[in-house]
Amino acid sequence: MSETDITIEGMEAYMDKLTKSPDRLIEHILQQAMQDAEMLAVKQRINCPAVTGMLRESIEAFCNREGDVIEAGTRTGNEHAALVELGTGPRGSEKGHPLDSELGVVRKSEPWRVNILGIGVRYTGGQPAAPFMYPAIKEMEKTIKLHFGSAVREVLR
Repeated sequence: MSETDITIEGMEAYMDKLTKSPDRLIEHILQQAMQDAEMLAVKQRINCPAVTGMLRESIEAFCNREGDVIEAGTRTGNEHAALVELGTGPRGSEKGHPLDSELGVVRKSEPWRVNILGIGVRYTGGQPAAPFMYPAIKEMEKTIKLHFGSAVREVLR
């Protein structure tokens, strides 16, 4: 039996690049995910029905990595955000949120009793939904997919 020795120039560099690719890919995606989350937060602030105020200022971007899992997005701790996004009461049922059926949102058809601090008991018809977070997410979907693909191509180049 005979032995053949083949040397391919640049093979070591190629193998080195392949072994480092997963770590580089995760780092690249992590950076891109944070940039996209920040862009999403800006769009949501622009969509926010309040020109100024705590709701607009409460929208923040986040990006977390746990092992190979990357989670990025936006959030708000403002207690009124869900009421603005999804609407309330019967007027809310006139113009619902695009995700009402998926979220299981059911709107009352009659006015409801609320106790407003410093004012007292009132009956309200609610407010229509004024989605500001969901439309921005839908607008960003294609961009996020493109950025993910670009990150993969960049690392594997």
